Parts: sequence; structure tokens; C-alpha cells
Amino acid sequence: MGFLSIIKFILLLIIFSISACRTALIRVKTSADNNAYTMFGKTPERIFFVNAVLSDSLRLKWESSTAGSFYTNSVTVTDSLVFVGDLAGELSCFNIFNGKKIGSLKYKDAVVSSALIKDFLIVFSVASSKKGNSKIIYYDYYSGKTFKEIEIEDIIFTPMLKIDNYILAVTTNGNIYKLDFQGNLLSKIKTNNRTGCLPSAFNDFIFFGTDDGKVLSVNYKTGKVVYEKSLSKFPFNSSVVISGKIILTNDDGYVYALNISDGEIKWQFNTGSRIVVAVASDFKNIFFGNLKGTFYSLNINNGQLNWQLQTDGLFNSTALVIGKKIIVPDLNKKIRLINSDNGKIIKTIYFDGRVKLSPVFTKNLLFVGYDEGNLAAYEFVQ
Repeated sequence: MGFLSIIKFILLLIIFSISACRTALIRVKTSADNNAYTMFGKTPERIFFVNAVLSDSLRLKWESSTAGSFYTNSVTVTDSLVFVGDLAGELSCFNIFNGKKIGSLKYKDAVVSSALIKDFLIVFSVASSKKGNSKIIYYDYYSGKTFKEIEIEDIIFTPMLKIDNYILAVTTNGNIYKLDFQGNLLSKIKTNNRTGCLPSAFNDFIFFGTDDGKVLSVNYKTGKVVYEKSLSKFPFNSSVVISGKIILTNDDGYVYALNISDGEIKWQFNTGSRIVVAVASDFKNIFFGNLKGTFYSLNINNGQLNWQLQTDGLFNSTALVIGKKIIVPDLNKKIRLINSDNGKIIKTIYFDGRVKLSPVFTKNLLFVGYDEGNLAAYEFVQ
């Protein structure tokens, strides 16, 4: 995401801001969930994959709405609860079984990225367009109380990471904040690089690209930059870690696969049009679309093209791979189910608005979000 895109985003925040913080409440008693969907991409590597064999038929189970539209993030889920933030400054909580709104937390600025979940704690960021800073909110939904608020001197634009017992947040100025789940700010690592790139992490290292085309690997425990390499003149938009490689996408329409250890290029592939999404993968191939409406499958080991599908769409949110199916959100008001082996369209589901959220499949439900703040849950039926 380039500097101009960040400016546009800040303007969006201004549009959706409201005059003052409103009080609200989420208070619900649930059980601990060892299989919760706790962050965007579920793991620090950002792996958008579910190993399941499902039918081709989807049935709407429920649909609910939030206070405002979504940015390109996703829901997070634990036990019987679904959490999602919106641009109107609200973090909403829904019952997973019927979609009933349990409660919400309301702020004066946008809740842009997906909430993190640990035990009965949700952690999320609220970005201030006026002050140019962010707050990280710790909220205990079991007791219905805000546990801690930490003010950050910069805007947190991309989804935070939960790794081990740490929270990692990368700001638009390239600062990496490390926090714990007790509400302590442990360190701030300065990289002096503007970025709007989705960060990913593996072991002790966090990875992201910059607005001027560099890729960084930083040891978040020691605070040392392992490497900083120039790959392009164009901004990077996403990073994921798959099968020992960092996979990045950028504004010039390229996908890069790098060695984790030294950042050397293993392969690169040019699509000819801007890619704003992260890639999804089945660990053998990667899947992604660009803003020209072309969807691709590449071999993860050598970057060779398996197939490509030209559509009338615009791919602005990351896809999800479920077994041999790819669930592809399309800003042009639809979701496609695509066969991952050959790129054939299995099914198309149409919506009344632009599909914004990256799909999440958990608890046997597929969660989809579209304008204006509509959240839908589907089940696969035989």
C-alpha cells in the first residue's frame, strides 16, 4: 500500500468518524476455545487454508449487520462468538449460531483490522485520523470491562500479529511495537520505513515490505534488523510465509518468493496489474487475483503458472482455500468457488454490495462480509 493509498485511507477514516466516543458493552460467558480463529490469517504466517472436503452447495444460515462498512480484514471467532470491526468505529460481537448481536464497543474512529483473541481477551486497534495515532484496546468480554488502553504514536493500519505470548503491531511509519497480553508495551523497534504492507511472522522474525520496494526481516525479540533488501521501486502490499518462503505482492503486479534466511529471490512472477491481496495456498500452489480481474495459480516451488482465469471482477480481499476449493471474494458483488486443480468456476454467489471481508471458514461455517456492514454466515450442505 503506497503513501497515496494511506492518505486515501485517512480520508476514509475522517468520513466515517463520529464526534465522540460512545459507550457500549460486550459481556458474555463462554468456554475456553483451543481451536479459536484468533487473528487475520489464523496463524502468524498468514495461512489462508483449511484442510476439509466439502460439498459444492452453500446455504445461508444467518445474516446480521454492523454500524458501518468493512475494510479488507476478516472476522475472528472463539467458541460461540464472532467479532468484527467496521469503519464507523464499532467492534461488534455476534452469536455464531443465529447471528444475534450480543453487543458492541463503540469509538470515535475506525476499527480497521481484525481483533486478536486470547482466552477471554480481545485486543484490537482504533486509528485516529485527527491525531495521527492509534489506541490498542484490551477488552475482557467475560467480565465486560476494558482491561487496558495503550496509545501508539502512529497509525496501525494492518492486522496485528499474535505470536507466542506477544502482540506485534507494525505502524505506517515502519515502527514495530511488541506488547504482551497483560497490557504491557515491551519495546518499540524503529525501521525508518513507511509501509502499508500486511506483516507476517515465523519463529523469532517478522517480515514486511515497504512503500519504496524493500523487504525487511526483523528479529522481534532482539530488535535487530536481519536484512533490508531493495527488490522494486513499487510499494509492497502483503507478505505471507509458506513452505520456508516469504511470498510478497506489490503495486507493480509482481509476486516475489524469497528465502526466509537471507531474503534472496527464489522466483518472481509478473501479472501486469496491481496486486493488493495476500496469496492463499495449499502448500503446493499459491492463489491470488489482481485489480485487472485475473486470478492465478502458481507453483510455489518455482513460480510457474498452473492456470489463470480472466473475470469481470476486481480482487481486493484475500481468498481462502478449503481442500480443493478456492473461495474468492470479488469487489464486484460476488464470491466464486473455484476448482484449485484447473481454475474452473464451480459456483458464483451474488450479493447486494461489494464483498469486503476475506472469507473465514471455522466451526463449520463460512463467514462473508459485504457493504454496508453486512455479515453473512453460510453452511455447506450435501
